[in-house]
Amino acid sequence: MKTKILLALLTCFFLLFVSRVNAQGGILPLNSSVNGNLTSATPDVYTITTTSDGLLRLRFTTVSPADLYVTLYDNDGTTAISAQAESYNNSTVTVIVDGLAPGTYKAKIIPYGSSFGAYTLADSLFTAPLANDAEPNGTAATAVTLPQNSGMTGHVGYYYNHLRDTADWYRVTTTADGLLRVYLKTDSGSIYSTTTTNPLDVNLDLYDNDGITLLGHVEVFNGYGKATNLITADGLAPGTYYIKVQNYSASEFANYTISDSLFLTPVISDAEPNGTVATALNLPINSNVTGHTGYYYNKQRDTADWYKVTTTSTGPLRIILKTLKASIYSTNVTNPLDFNIFLYSSDGTTQLGSREVFNGYNPTTDSLVINGLAAGTYYIRIQPFSTGEFGDYKLAVLNASGVLPVTFINFDGVLRNNQALLSWSTATEINNKGFEIEKSMDGRSFTGIGFVQGNGTSSRVNKYGYVDNKVLSGFNYYRLKQVDIDGKFNYSSTIRLDFKNFGWTIFGNPVLSNSWIQLQLAKTSNVVIQVLSVDGKVIKSIDKGTIPEGTYSIPLNLNNISSGIYIVKLVADNQIYSKEIIK
Repeated sequence: MKTKILLALLTCFFLLFVSRVNAQGGILPLNSSVNGNLTSATPDVYTITTTSDGLLRLRFTTVSPADLYVTLYDNDGTTAISAQAESYNNSTVTVIVDGLAPGTYKAKIIPYGSSFGAYTLADSLFTAPLANDAEPNGTAATAVTLPQNSGMTGHVGYYYNHLRDTADWYRVTTTADGLLRVYLKTDSGSIYSTTTTNPLDVNLDLYDNDGITLLGHVEVFNGYGKATNLITADGLAPGTYYIKVQNYSASEFANYTISDSLFLTPVISDAEPNGTVATALNLPINSNVTGHTGYYYNKQRDTADWYKVTTTSTGPLRIILKTLKASIYSTNVTNPLDFNIFLYSSDGTTQLGSREVFNGYNPTTDSLVINGLAAGTYYIRIQPFSTGEFGDYKLAVLNASGVLPVTFINFDGVLRNNQALLSWSTATEINNKGFEIEKSMDGRSFTGIGFVQGNGTSSRVNKYGYVDNKVLSGFNYYRLKQVDIDGKFNYSSTIRLDFKNFGWTIFGNPVLSNSWIQLQLAKTSNVVIQVLSVDGKVIKSIDKGTIPEGTYSIPLNLNNISSGIYIVKLVADNQIYSKEIIK
């Protein structure tokens, strides 16, 4: 009797246990399947934990006569994130939910009426092809650092537990005046993402240092397909700027590649601050300088550059200004090149003359000549014609005769074998004793490092050279101090050479016909360059073989490739480096 009672109790306990298992469902491991049997109206619930962003797919098959529904729920088990899918007569149905962030989800199975029965439930997670950005970065305060002239990948808009990653923020810190471009390329969430689940519509915004003042906006969209677009912000001064990547509408998401490029100005800037009479830079008579004015950062614009000139004799003073485009991508719209020159007396307020230097939004040269000036100190102000304009310039001040003692044709420098090779040439020389070579590490304080004898008075082309054997890591600035026989002198323009142990830069991105790679090698290396399509196909290969340390300019010659995004891979002594380019 006791045995029968014990068996009955064990049977009841077993049935109760099975019923509870069926009611709870259990854990459905990722990318696997379970078999179950729904025996009552109480749902079977399975827990699925994903480990990365992606598309989650459920496949559900019933065994006749079962007629069952399956639905995917958020972490709370009550918020449905899919429609019900019905399976009966041994049919298989699929539930797909795209754009899900990592987390724990619930799959719930219920019957149609009392049509209980057996089933198989399988899940698959299809992950994103691009690596995610570092989270959290949903505000300017938590922005991820995007290094200058580099790229990163990210995801935006993925959903979990009533929260959606609606924005990704980046900050880029520029180191010089120039034109900043920010590129964004969208990509599908997974191999099974469609234009319906993943329409790929993303907004890209560039902000000033405050993270609020908008400097540029573009919608990256191409009929629900993959797309590439960019923001161009010209006339920016060095500083930290913010980028926001945001899905176009609240329910959308995307993968993306973001990159930035800073296109530098062709000439070196004037030393700042020099925006007032009190901070005017000294400009020796019969000399020239280069400068920038009008560049913007953090709600402030460099509205004027001041120079101080001291004459030693009575006569005319001639001020020559040559305007230059800010970068290779500056346009007449972004960079109209309209400047004003003002000459003031020694008080810095009494205006003696002015000139607008303008030629239909193109680079030009013009001069301001004031006659009958006594010996003394005068001030020059260079400023853009309007407050929103900017540009680069070369400024020269000539003596009473209006003729420079030496006319420079060029002044150039290259780095090779840990040396700076300087070269220059002149078209004419008048009483030229020679050239003192001056060097600086900051572009402001110069020291003489050598002297090259001149040719006195000459009307033919003369070529000169000098080798600096003490090149230091980083920027190296050089200028020539041309000295007359009577001791008077004037300066050439300044050039800047950047010496690094190793470095490479692509000049011209997006790619132009003359785009090229500048490569700095610290030691003899075997160098191979490959241009790859985004699917890994080699489009072009440049095998330089074994080359010694030094600086090299390597043309890309990509005129014949079609428009798109490519990867430039540099292999130097088995070390691999890569950069993205756009054609």
